[in-house]
Amino acid sequence: MKKVLFVLTALMVVIVCMMGCDFHPATYLKVSPNSISAAKMGKTTSINIDTDGRKWSVKQHPDWADVSQNGNKLFVEVQPNHTGMNREGTIIITSSKQVAYVNVRQNGLATSFAPTDTRIHFDKNGGNKSLYMSSDGGQWKASTEDDWLTVYSYKNDYSVTIYCKKNTGDYRKGKVTVQEDNIHLNIEVTQGGTCDICHGSGQASCGFCGGIGRIYYGIYSSPCPSCGGYGSYRCVTCGGTGERE
Repeated sequence: MKKVLFVLTALMVVIVCMMGCDFHPATYLKVSPNSISAAKMGKTTSINIDTDGRKWSVKQHPDWADVSQNGNKLFVEVQPNHTGMNREGTIIITSSKQVAYVNVRQNGLATSFAPTDTRIHFDKNGGNKSLYMSSDGGQWKASTEDDWLTVYSYKNDYSVTIYCKKNTGDYRKGKVTVQEDNIHLNIEVTQGGTCDICHGSGQASCGFCGGIGRIYYGIYSSPCPSCGGYGSYRCVTCGGTGERE
């Protein structure tokens, strides 16, 4: 009985030793890439782990960068940065006594964004149109000061929807401003209506004679050579239709 207990105890010691000891210590540990640069909105990057050790593990990582292991890859998900400041951290990877480092840097401010279009046009009936934003910040806001426009921002699909009222007056222009941190851009919005040059008459006043149809030279005068004496001419902006679309 004592012999059996002795054998069992010895086996237990061997098992514990095998579990706690690394019989194949790593002689090298390499990571690629060894640095990550992330925009304000964050990113996910995979790191290749090259080692001859039996296993490897992450000993340290920034609390704003989530890590997960799968085979010989380390996946790093840098979370969005809402601090307004750049930040930097280090991921430490070990295998036996070998150590490797991955530097992680992230911007605190947006550096660029762009819409799919910078010019939007509506006919006089109005309606709504959407455009999409490409952004490295992810916290942009769209707004307008024109009361005939309403703007909605949708961060889930990076879109901006512009609602335009019906126009019963002249052709008009407005703008939607998209802004984040220190950068902004304007989206030009136009809408058809009555011609804003001739105001629906189809005729534009002659600028050469001031609309009187004649040119005066002291006590003498002659028909205006520009309008032929009519004082006006067909509006070139609307083609004489009185409507501008």
